[in-house]
Amino acid sequence: MLAGDYEPAQEHLLLAYDQCLSDGSPAFAAVVAGMRARVLCALGRYPEAEQLANDGCDLSHQSDAIAQAGWRQALALVHVERGDLDEAKRLAHEAVVFAQKTDAPAFHGDAFYDLAEVLAAANDSVAAVAALNDALECYERKGIIPLARRVRERLEALDAV
Repeated sequence: MLAGDYEPAQEHLLLAYDQCLSDGSPAFAAVVAGMRARVLCALGRYPEAEQLANDGCDLSHQSDAIAQAGWRQALALVHVERGDLDEAKRLAHEAVVFAQKTDAPAFHGDAFYDLAEVLAAANDSVAAVAALNDALECYERKGIIPLARRVRERLEALDAV
């Protein structure tokens, strides 16, 4: 996932998801469902992503901030694909709120990045750049160089528009 090599990532996440379900670990399955759903969105496989995000919603406990953020992020991206930008923005903002309940800068960064994608699709480039800058700060604080690079590239792409 960090390298942007999404096909092998989704295959590994599928194995992890199936293992969690067979082991009776719904809490971890909910987290993996959100992660894989986001990867499926990156691959353009939105119907699969939507189903998996809904599964993540069903499996997650309300107090599991990472799982709650993950399925919302994926569904926000699905709604962008459909052109339902109001619902996408609502979900993406909720995902950021849940992600910020954790002490994990990587999850914060992912939520801000997805929010930026939603805002960019809604032609709100000022807010998208702000969200990308928040994502960049999170990734740099954690030292996640590939994701920080991806954010810088996205910032350059938005600046070119």
